[in-house]
Amino acid sequence: HINGDGTDNRVENLRSVSQQDNNKNVLLKANNTSGHVGVVWDKVNLKWMASIGVSGKNKHLGRFINKDDAIKARKDASKKYGYHPNHGLCRIK
Repeated sequence: HINGDGTDNRVENLRSVSQQDNNKNVLLKANNTSGHVGVVWDKVNLKWMASIGVSGKNKHLGRFINKDDAIKARKDASKKYGYHPNHGLCRIK
């Protein structure tokens, strides 16, 4: 679903993609606490950590003191690895 709404099955809102590509267009998980996909608080190192899935493996993007730096690293990686622009958007209420 292009617009992220799984109930909107209009033909113009659907696209034919592989499972791998479809995984690059998922909504923000309900249990996400950072507000951004691929960004978590590392309790051990007391820093924000960014990561992304690439070819079925988790790629570490770094640890950051500033949350905005972790978000930027993840957004840059999303573009680099071909993630859909809607990937990680907030869930539709």
